[in-house]
Amino acid sequence: MRLGRVVTRAIALGITVASIGVPSLHAQPPAPPLPRRFNIDASHSSVGFAVKFMGLSTVRGAFADVAGTIMYAEGDLTRSTVNVIIDVASINTNSRTRDQHLRSPDFFDAAKYPTITFRSTRITRTPAGLAVRGTFTMHGVTKELDVPFVQLNAPVPDAWGNSRATFQGGLRVSRKEYGIKGTAFWNGEFDPGRMAVSDDVDIELLVSANVPNPLRWTHPMGDSLLASVEADGVADAVRRFKGAYAGSPRVDSVPEFAFVLVGEKLAAKGRAADAITFYEGILETRPAAGAVRQLLGEAYVKTGQLARARREFERVVREFPESTAAAEWLRVLPAT
Repeated sequence: MRLGRVVTRAIALGITVASIGVPSLHAQPPAPPLPRRFNIDASHSSVGFAVKFMGLSTVRGAFADVAGTIMYAEGDLTRSTVNVIIDVASINTNSRTRDQHLRSPDFFDAAKYPTITFRSTRITRTPAGLAVRGTFTMHGVTKELDVPFVQLNAPVPDAWGNSRATFQGGLRVSRKEYGIKGTAFWNGEFDPGRMAVSDDVDIELLVSANVPNPLRWTHPMGDSLLASVEADGVADAVRRFKGAYAGSPRVDSVPEFAFVLVGEKLAAKGRAADAITFYEGILETRPAAGAVRQLLGEAYVKTGQLARARREFERVVREFPESTAAAEWLRVLPAT
């Protein structure tokens, strides 16, 4: 009898404990927070290269036009992603004649292969820092390669209130493996082992990436639109804008940055719902505004509407395949 009472009490106690929500031994840990989107800042970054010339000197150059996205996972960089696009025609070796030749079919053939791209597949920690493995495409040839790198600084505010992180890395590649060969003259040996242009090319990377601070932005038309929003509310301001521009070709004369300024300032002030209302209204009159649509997706992320965010990012990628930001958001968003 005593054993029966103990069992009964144990069962009752188990029910009581379960009812107050003690975690199960098999409960899933909470999902980690989504990474933050950082833009690669070309004006403060360098994608350079160095190649031996006739075994006697080194030619150095860089690509001026670089764009891309880093989805930065705070506290665990191995969860981050990278997506970069380089404009081949922006090559600069401080010699106009040489740069023109490098853009020609003899070397990079910029008209046929206008971009160099890299998209990460994983990031790992190494004894020396980190390494990012990814798919690298140059001159129509795609290979998987590893880029060792270090983080020079974690995200910190700069003078304009942007959050900025910096990375440094490099690697060596074979130009011939990517079909960048030049004519026979540039591949001959003048002495044993002294190639006119070395096959080995050292790539040197300094990447500055930031999350911009829209509260410091200014634009005459954007400031005017924002003043209307603040004075009359988002719905009325959007209604007036649509009344003035809907169906009119004049809508294309409004710089897209003006819309971005309004929406991002609203979001930065904690008014993501107002940013959504604004962006949705603008897209009714300017459906091809890719930057606005991408930022609408990000406003949906801020408000937890992940399925709607995914639909917007998918549309941006369909209509603007070069959008590294939308592509990376689709990688980090959980499946819905």
